[in-house]
Amino acid sequence: MSAARDTRLALIGDVHGNAAALRAVLAAVADAGIARGVNAGDLVMRGTHPRGAIRLIRATGWPTVIGNTDQKVGRGNPRPVGHPASERPGSRSWTIRRLDDEQVEWLADLPDRVELDVGGFTVLVTHGHPGDLSVVPDVDTPATDLVRIAKKLRVDAVVTGHTHRPFARRHGGTLFVNPGSVGEGTKDDLRPSWAWLEAKGGRLVAHLERVDEPLAPPPLELPPELAHVQVVVEPFVRQQGFVRATLDNFAMFQHQHLIRIADGTQPVGNHKTGPTLQQIVQGDLNLPLRARINTAGRLIQDQDVGVSQRHPGNRQQL
Repeated sequence: MSAARDTRLALIGDVHGNAAALRAVLAAVADAGIARGVNAGDLVMRGTHPRGAIRLIRATGWPTVIGNTDQKVGRGNPRPVGHPASERPGSRSWTIRRLDDEQVEWLADLPDRVELDVGGFTVLVTHGHPGDLSVVPDVDTPATDLVRIAKKLRVDAVVTGHTHRPFARRHGGTLFVNPGSVGEGTKDDLRPSWAWLEAKGGRLVAHLERVDEPLAPPPLELPPELAHVQVVVEPFVRQQGFVRATLDNFAMFQHQHLIRIADGTQPVGNHKTGPTLQQIVQGDLNLPLRARINTAGRLIQDQDVGVSQRHPGNRQQL
């Protein structure tokens, strides 16, 4: 089936340099038989394997939009060597110095948004503010705000990230979806999250997923059960003379750079034909452990949205 007629699209976001969690999610996507996907931004920072995360997502050929952390790394300057924040693993400066120039430039050139076709429906993907700088769609965003955005954008679905809270809501005829965070969980749930869209029965349906492995620690601190785990960081350090334009005050999507990808197969920033998703997951990319995957679930029925969410304990083909 050609990409333009493909009825399914995997959604990921907020990897935050967690290559192990990303690899596990990609394995779950491959296991579900979904070939197409899109990354909703914040690929780097806070996690300790930014190079591995970049290599993995670029190998898929999936479109990627820029997130606020990607913009800080790609378009910002590192702090001076010796500054306390400069050596903190996962910080902006620490991340910049562990990427090569080409990887930093790739992050800087990522678009603010992309539009994809899924079974004849138009899906807009952006990291935070879709058409309204005052609103980042979230679980508890007022319906009136989402209706206003829907009327302005006139697309069938809007996919965002940033909040790390997975949800699917339909307002004003538009399906709003956040796949949650691949790389950062919460104290109560350390599982990486992702989602997928399906064109079915004349509408788009969102499916919210979890990978049943504790690979996504919450930001800033580890829960007690993972406190003994030693963090292994990547050894590569950038040349200290690297300088890019400063970006201390970040305004999401102020340039409104838009890329339209009708068939969903054109990679953003990587124009080479790559391996299949299964080969990417199985290949040796010098990444952390390859996780055992167990996605399963229960059905949550909503008369308007149509969302299925999976939890461990009942594995089945999507």
